[in-house]
Order: sequence, then structure tokens, then C-alpha cells
Amino acid sequence: MNVLVLNCGSSTLKCQTIDSSTERCLARSLVDGIGKEALVELRADGETTSEPRHVGDHGKAAQLVLEWAGEQIDVDSMGHRVVHGGSRFVHPTLVDQDVIDAIDGTDHLAPFTTGPPSQP
Repeated sequence: MNVLVLNCGSSTLKCQTIDSSTERCLARSLVDGIGKEALVELRADGETTSEPRHVGDHGKAAQLVLEWAGEQIDVDSMGHRVVHGGSRFVHPTLVDQDVIDAIDGTDHLAPFTTGPPSQP
């Protein structure tokens, strides 16, 4: 199973696609400088592309990365790392609107690392 894992920071979006049976990284990406002229770095099959590009917000960064990852690899599932889920989220959790609302309520625990408010 190929799992795409997202890690959204205040001005970055990092992603890796992992083959869960071998734990091998199949592809990775970095968008650094969201909201301005960002560095977009994409790596797959031993090749790296790096270019400056205006990426207005985290939604645009995610769209760019997800489209690219989908062209490279069949993605079976996705996960998103959050810095702090309070005492409620200490294990992998299926996300629904209640989970999103609860995570948004923990922003004060790590205010500069949770990124923008969550979206389903």
C-alpha cells in the first residue's frame, strides 16, 4: 500500500509517499515559502526538480503536490501529521469534521506549527 503523508507547517508543505510494505520512500516533495515566491522541490525515481513558483496558500500547495504525486505513483491512502492533537489524539485517527474541529481547537498548544485552519 502506498501512503502519502502530508506535514503542513506555517509556510511549508512537506510530503512523502511511502510503500508501507517495504517502508521505502517512493517520492517526496517540499513547498517552502507558501504565500510568496516559494521553492518547490519534487523528487521521484532518483530525479529532483527544483524551481521557484508563486504558491499563494496551503490549498494551492497541496493541489500542486497531490497532482504531481498522483502522476508519479498510485496513492492508496493519505495521512496528515499534526504537531499537537492535545490529549485526545495520540494515535492515528480517521478524520471527520469533529476531529478537524478538535484539532483546530488545539492551535494554542503549538501556534506556529499547526499551519492554517484544517479543511476537510
